[in-house]
Amino acid sequence: MAIQKYSIKRDLTPPTKAGVSSVRLRVSSRCKRVDLHTGITLTDKQWKNDRVKQGCIVNGVESNLLNDLLREQEEFVSTYFNNCALRSEPINLEELKRQFNYTFKDTAESRSEEFFYVMNSYIENTAQTKSWNSRYKDEWVRVMEGLRTYKSSTNWSSLNEVYMNGYLQFLSKTMLNEKIKKNLEKLREFLNWAKLKKYPVNDDFFLYKPKLQSSHKEVRYLTIEEVSKLIKLDLSSRIALEQTRDFFIFQCFTALRYSDLQKLKKTNIIQEGDDYYLDTLTTKDKDRINFRLAKPAVAIYLKYIDYEYDNGVLFPILTNQKYNEHLKELGAVAEIEGEYVDYQCRLSETTEVHSLRKDIQSHDARRTFVVTALNEGEDVTTIALLTSHSDLNAMMPYIQLHNKGKGKVIDAIDAAFDRTDAEN
Repeated sequence: MAIQKYSIKRDLTPPTKAGVSSVRLRVSSRCKRVDLHTGITLTDKQWKNDRVKQGCIVNGVESNLLNDLLREQEEFVSTYFNNCALRSEPINLEELKRQFNYTFKDTAESRSEEFFYVMNSYIENTAQTKSWNSRYKDEWVRVMEGLRTYKSSTNWSSLNEVYMNGYLQFLSKTMLNEKIKKNLEKLREFLNWAKLKKYPVNDDFFLYKPKLQSSHKEVRYLTIEEVSKLIKLDLSSRIALEQTRDFFIFQCFTALRYSDLQKLKKTNIIQEGDDYYLDTLTTKDKDRINFRLAKPAVAIYLKYIDYEYDNGVLFPILTNQKYNEHLKELGAVAEIEGEYVDYQCRLSETTEVHSLRKDIQSHDARRTFVVTALNEGEDVTTIALLTSHSDLNAMMPYIQLHNKGKGKVIDAIDAAFDRTDAEN
């Protein structure tokens, strides 16, 4: 059976007294017609060229999402006609309308049992369309499974204040407030989408805004005195520990993340006269960083320049796990003393947590660079650009940083090191 000829026309219903119209799909086939109501209401000014005007926000929803919905609805109609042809079934516009309303409009309680099915479908489809990495997708799956573990009977109408208060208590058994907030953000994103798709989401959820105090974690870094202490350690009898120390010191004076240090190649170091410059593209932010190396970093570079490693990398870096294990041992050998005090928040409860300063981690080097530069009076935005710090990424386009400015940061770090070295 050949596909029956049909047409789909987008238009608006006559406006109400308030000047609001509904968007409808007018489907015609064999001199018959049916109007399918999309669930989108707007003003005439928000409608242009058979679509929601670009840039408009209609009832809190952006135009691109609404136009995506319209395309999805038209594809649904096309699929109906195709299926009728494949099955040699007659066209029934009233049946099309019934199926359309069930899919896009009906809000019957019977749909509530679909909650986890719909959420799983959302995760799978969005992961594909937005190219989520496996780690981020797993985070979403854990949110869904957490809801199921909390209450397997969860449905669209469940999500009221009582439910959410219990859910937060459930999460707080294993999560700090920061993680709880991320879970709620994901749940809100899914439910906003579900509401757009006309699933019967309980509006009470969107009114639920718990006050969750953020935990405070003390910044982990080494003082310039502690860095100097590490540099002067005689580790010649412990090659693995010596290399770990060298790589960490290089990080302290370049602010490189472990991932960037690991892939750093000899070609990323450029000599100009007596100076050496680091020129590389960061793995995380894809930012290009280029600045003169501080003296301790140059010394380490020259120490390893004659060695040949796989793929032309500069350093024979260990796995991140092994690297951090060695760093912890290094802190103990250097007899770094003191502790950090963190304040962890679970709902309204705050707990004091103490940890030793000697338990060094690779990211501490990056913080050491930043704190040292700040202590020397350098501008925070300049440092942020130099180090490709994501916290200030939004400001990056407005910052005009010249090589002179970059050099000032390195001069400050060199000066701090020279001063400490002279005192000891």
